[in-house]
Amino acid sequence: MRYKTMTFVLLAAGGIGLLATQAGDIVNSAHADDKLDYQEAKELRQQGKILSLQEILGRVAKEHPGQVIETELEREDGVYIYELEILTEQGRVMEIEVDAGSGEILKVKEED
Repeated sequence: MRYKTMTFVLLAAGGIGLLATQAGDIVNSAHADDKLDYQEAKELRQQGKILSLQEILGRVAKEHPGQVIETELEREDGVYIYELEILTEQGRVMEIEVDAGSGEILKVKEED
């Protein structure tokens, strides 16, 4: 099983969102040279293979409002998935997985 990750951290300060990117890998040792970087994510977006992070966040906010504290773009077995962490108004952290190509919410769970 192959995993790739692109991490985007959204920080909100006084209504201004700053988007910082940090590339990371979650791969097994057999695929350590297989990296997803910012450029690859940008190309996937331009090719129409994934939706923009902005579009995904807008869709998710309709059903799961709150402050986005972390997002990751992962590739598992050829499928791109956005993994979001959202802080709810009740102070709970929800982890939401979204199909990056279709925008479909795949999984919602509360973090421990």
